[in-house]
Amino acid sequence: MKPEMEFDKAAQRLRTQPDVPQDPKVMEHVADLLGCLAMLDPSERSGDKCGWCGSNHVLDIARAVNGGHR
Repeated sequence: MKPEMEFDKAAQRLRTQPDVPQDPKVMEHVADLLGCLAMLDPSERSGDKCGWCGSNHVLDIARAVNGGHR
């Protein structure tokens, strides 16, 4: 699935079902993102890949919210 579709699907799921407990993987990916953001200069906080670890945190979060489907 295209990343844009992953993002849209995850956003819809979170907006329409905000009280549904999320898989622990979602919180793990959010924690990874926040941990990396703390290590980066603001000018390095853009693009698809994390400048600190090389992951695509936003796509990882979207896929976890969507149940891990790719």
